[in-house]
Order: sequence, then C-alpha cells, then structure tokens
Amino acid sequence: MFKRVLIYLYMVCMTVGYSGFLRAEQSKLIVLAADEWCPYNCSPEDKAKPGYMIEIAQAVFSKAGYKVEYRVMPFQHALQEVLKGGIDGAVGMDPETAKEAVDAYRRIADKEVQFANSPLMGVVNVSFYTPGTSQWIFDPANAEASMKALGGKVGVPQGYSYDISPLLKKLGLLVEIAGDAPMAQLLKMMDSGRISAVIDDDAVINYVANTNGLAGKVRYAGAAGEPLDIYVGFNAAHQDYADILTKGLEDMRQNGDLARILQKYNIKDWKH
Repeated sequence: MFKRVLIYLYMVCMTVGYSGFLRAEQSKLIVLAADEWCPYNCSPEDKAKPGYMIEIAQAVFSKAGYKVEYRVMPFQHALQEVLKGGIDGAVGMDPETAKEAVDAYRRIADKEVQFANSPLMGVVNVSFYTPGTSQWIFDPANAEASMKALGGKVGVPQGYSYDISPLLKKLGLLVEIAGDAPMAQLLKMMDSGRISAVIDDDAVINYVANTNGLAGKVRYAGAAGEPLDIYVGFNAAHQDYADILTKGLEDMRQNGDLARILQKYNIKDWKH
C-alpha cells in the first residue's frame, strides 16, 4: 500500500510538476484575518473560544475539505490584503466599510476589485460608551451640539466606518487606534481620561471591558447609528468560498450546530 501511494505521488508530481503539486495542497488552506473583535473574532491563541465567526468558518470549511488559518492584524490591512489576494477573507466586514476599502484600493492600485457576495453572519448595534462617572448622552436629533457638549474626543478602532464618523472628523474629535486589539487600548485610554467616549458594538465593548478589568467602569451613552450587517469579506475571485459558507451556515442553522456555538458567546441568531 505504501509503495502504491509513493507511485501515485510520483505520477502526480511528474504530471503537474512538484511546485504545482505543492500549490494544489496549499490551495486547501483558507486564511482569515482581522483585529481582535470579541465575541465575533477573538484571539487565535484561544482555541476554545476564538470567536463565533471563526468557529462557524472552521466548522463549515473543514467539512468541505479546507483548513482555516486565523490571523490577527489591523482591520484596514486585512481588507487591503483580501483585495490584493494576500489573504482570503476579512472577518467582521460591513457594507460601508467594504465600499471604503474598495475605493481606497482602486486609488492605490488603479485596478477594479470587489468583494464576493457573502452570507450575513451577524448584526451589530453601534453605540457610544463613556466612563461610568459621566452623565453625557448622545442626542441624535442635535448631533453636532451633542458632540460639542461631550467636552472631549471619541475613540474608534481604525478601519471601521460609522454614521457619525464624518461629523466627528469635521469637529476634530475623532481618535482612531490601529493594532491587533484596538478596543482594549481605547477603553484603557478612556479610563485614564485621555478620551471622553468610545464607539463600537455593544457586545464588543462589554466583552472587552469584562476581560480587561473595566466592568462597571463604562456606561452606555446612546446609539451611534443604525445596526450594521456584518460578513466575512472574500475577494470576488473566491465567490466559491462565500458560496460554501452560505450553504454551510444554513446547514448549521438547521441541525442546531449554529445555536450551540452562539450560546457559548451569549449571542442570539441574527435571523430570529
């Protein structure tokens, strides 16, 4: 049996070339990346809870014969790497952020690119949070006056786009932080008084606060915009990956595997 396998491998190598054989093997690897954004995607070192989007991708693609490698990198970098083909998918992409990433890539590379049509993998509720001692509440009906009344700057993870971002830039109040775990850094900056508020998803802020000893030191201060649909952003050249994920996700929803994963992170199915 061993000799027959060796003969088979030799024939494959002679047919497609050894380097071509290696490329075929490497093509079975799908690389996903983003900055840490728990509970959606967490630390790659946490094998038990790498984030529910990562667990879904691992479950779906393993059944299709692929291995998923999850890396942490600044989100904007991940989006640009997907568009140029350096990695396969960016985790936690929303439609507005996708549009901005495509526009940025076209300006730099002067090339037409696009993301694949991927399945919905969550809905985030973006809100303002302030220190627990603050009494400020965002008033969307008087957004500019409300932001001026805050009396300080607002921190956001670099690479994410929010409805309020243009106004914050206009007023000179926006602080963008890049890195592998930007929200942890932003919450520490807010706790030390360097910024007055942060914006991100409710689940993310509460998760990061709880895991960084800041539970009870942050408070909800109002919605910062409409809910955002999020996806895994694949390059349009890999629409097949998005299609596999679409079907696999629905299968997981039907057989109960999705509910079991979401329960670990205290997340409800966005389609119910």
